[in-house]
Amino acid sequence: MASSQYDCIIIGSGIGGLCTGAVLARRGKKICVLEKQHQAGGYAAHFKRKNFEFEVSLQQIGGINKTFLKYILMDSGISAKVKFKKHAYLYEAISEHDELNVPNGNIKLLKKILYGKFPREKFGIRLWFFLIWKIGRESFWWDRAVRSKFLLPLLYFIAPILFPFITFSHKISLQKVLDLCTKSTPLKAILMQLLKYYGNSLDIACLLPLIATYGYYYDGGYYPEGGSKAISEAFVKTIREGGGDVFTSNEVVQIITEDNRAVGVRTNKGETFFSQVIICNISPFKVYDSLLSGWKGSHKQLAINRKMLIGPTMSNLHLGLDIPIAELNQRFAKSYIVILNSGTSSPNTLACYSNMDSGICPKDKSILSVTYMDNYDTWAQLSTEEYRKTKKKEYGRVLAILEQHLPGISSHVEVAELATPMTMERYTGNPKGAIYGFAQSIGQAGLDRFKNKGPLKNLYFASAWTFPGGGFEGAMRAGHKVAREIFSSL
Repeated sequence: MASSQYDCIIIGSGIGGLCTGAVLARRGKKICVLEKQHQAGGYAAHFKRKNFEFEVSLQQIGGINKTFLKYILMDSGISAKVKFKKHAYLYEAISEHDELNVPNGNIKLLKKILYGKFPREKFGIRLWFFLIWKIGRESFWWDRAVRSKFLLPLLYFIAPILFPFITFSHKISLQKVLDLCTKSTPLKAILMQLLKYYGNSLDIACLLPLIATYGYYYDGGYYPEGGSKAISEAFVKTIREGGGDVFTSNEVVQIITEDNRAVGVRTNKGETFFSQVIICNISPFKVYDSLLSGWKGSHKQLAINRKMLIGPTMSNLHLGLDIPIAELNQRFAKSYIVILNSGTSSPNTLACYSNMDSGICPKDKSILSVTYMDNYDTWAQLSTEEYRKTKKKEYGRVLAILEQHLPGISSHVEVAELATPMTMERYTGNPKGAIYGFAQSIGQAGLDRFKNKGPLKNLYFASAWTFPGGGFEGAMRAGHKVAREIFSSL
């Protein structure tokens, strides 16, 4: 049985945990990352089927130049290791009677386009994007300011004065603000296209998620060359350059405690690792229900977590085609993110990955992935045989939608993989396969979100479940925040 000593142990290798490890490794801390899967990265990873390489989840990252993410990439040592590319359009939306190509990071042009479509809604359009801009900029300066632990108590006290829009935004629903900006249902549908993935009813979803859209609209959406695994691999490289270790296929089964302190972990291989700090990059449900099941405070923490609303779940249909997408419809020859059948219902988002990265599939072939919100409970109640039959039926349903835009696609599918919310749950361990952790609803967002510091001494959380929220940028911000807190305390 092996035994090792580290400064910090990170359970799980999702993007938040890897960011924490990279930042601390560059500050001289010896890091150990333990991952149950055969590869690091969590949702920031790829999987192969035949000669096709599919993204697990990433479509694009919003804002790497005008948001605090720029400093996180620099501070973690990966800004020079990963190259990002930018498509002409943030996304292209196709509905039955209309089409909208959203310029990538060009808010002036976007507003001009919307003014043309909705000439009587200029005030509402200006107000909506003004709110996005204000919340985004306040968030940027908040992240800069809280780097000082000495200023933090004062900042919380004067936040309503210095950061009024952030203070306001996590106490009001999106529906109220949307209704304030416009009464036009078609315009509301367009303004909500980037917010569908937050998944909650607009009556309870808070305004704060507009922070995420700030980066997309005012800077742009970016795709890392080599895909999301390039980000994970860069983090891993930084951790190892700092003398740390990243162990895959090594699942933590217990957090060791002494005198109400987290002091180490045990793995399914019988290995024991000790450290000054334990960082959980996994679901808090898994932590308290399993890893800390013997700790006296676990039942209380689980009860608190179970009262919280879990965020959206999705399904992904990954397709490897034996021809380029342009041969099915020239209109998609240079497309990347396309929202199909957009409107008031949840859209199907088509990602033409091979148009952004030709190296992920053989020449003269292509990769498409369709992402859409789905209901976990619908799948969970099925028997094994019913689940198999329903997946086949769902595959046919989504393919029929694609046939409307890509005639003949059904006869050119070489590889097909449908990942349901239950697939996501098995892969990540997240309850219901939640992709963004807890919902960004009123009472669960911003400073009300699940805390990064655990109730046990030396226990931290850095993931999409924690402050500030889900998504790649949110998880990295959580990781960076935890790394700063830990470094100042060690």
